[in-house]
Amino acid sequence: MDILFFSIATIGPTFLVIIIGALLRKWNFMDSDLSENLSKLVFQLLLPALILKTLSGMEKNSSFSIPLVLSLLFFYFFTILIAALISLAIRIPKGERGFFMAGSSFGNNAIIGYAFGAALYGEQGIARAAILSAILMPLSLLSSGLMLNKENRKKNWQSSVHSFALSMIKNPVMISLLLGIALWLSPITLPAMAAGSLTLLAQASLPLALLAVGGSLEFEMNLKDRLEITLTTFLKLIFMPLSALGASLYFNLPPEATGSLLLMAACPTSISYFVMARNQGHSPSKGAAIVTVTTLVSALSAAIIAAYLKYRGWV
Repeated sequence: MDILFFSIATIGPTFLVIIIGALLRKWNFMDSDLSENLSKLVFQLLLPALILKTLSGMEKNSSFSIPLVLSLLFFYFFTILIAALISLAIRIPKGERGFFMAGSSFGNNAIIGYAFGAALYGEQGIARAAILSAILMPLSLLSSGLMLNKENRKKNWQSSVHSFALSMIKNPVMISLLLGIALWLSPITLPAMAAGSLTLLAQASLPLALLAVGGSLEFEMNLKDRLEITLTTFLKLIFMPLSALGASLYFNLPPEATGSLLLMAACPTSISYFVMARNQGHSPSKGAAIVTVTTLVSALSAAIIAAYLKYRGWV
């Protein structure tokens, strides 16, 4: 019973704030424009401040390691492989297979992942989530951009890679991740005024980000897509965390690294996936449904992971 209360107490607040965001949208206190503007504020200012503040103050003896990176790469690409095989088995049309594969693997690591890390491990959890997302986010953006390309022509692949490179150069989150890692590895200490300002901005990042996630959810969906949505949810929230657990046990990761890896794998499908899919001509209603369903169901999967970590004494 203590484990059940622990999982609810740690994971519950994250999803309560998301639900509040959804209710604000339903009650017209938040429209799509406000949700989009909040997301821009978070990604362009508040989240970079959180990343810089957390990474610059992280201890040098972090549990970050090569086996942790290998475990992350394994669960990500293994999930894509299984998604590809399932898309063949259920006869998804060729031009839509990448849509299914990307939805099953592209997680909301930059918001939900940080919230999970903070809930279970505090600032050290955010720091590990930030470093993991520094690898997983560009990897997801590039591979998803290629998978969502319906034409699969060489020139379109080249265009996707070119667009990816430009987006990374201009991405405030990626810039802050690289700068934060550089500060973490260097002997430089941020001035007190800069650190204090970053702390104030960082405190607003996750609450506003989660409200924006809730405000962006869409609850109307086409029932004919339920098989694909169900399989996407299974792959993203059950298969991927199990793959992460298997990899962490194989590489003998320390408990705190295993916990952070599992939480990163358990993130729901990213809103960025929906935007990219819509821009590539895929069904916006199905993309929105995948984001919404995985976000809601991740409350249960994350609670189960939290309970497992507590049972093993890893948190």
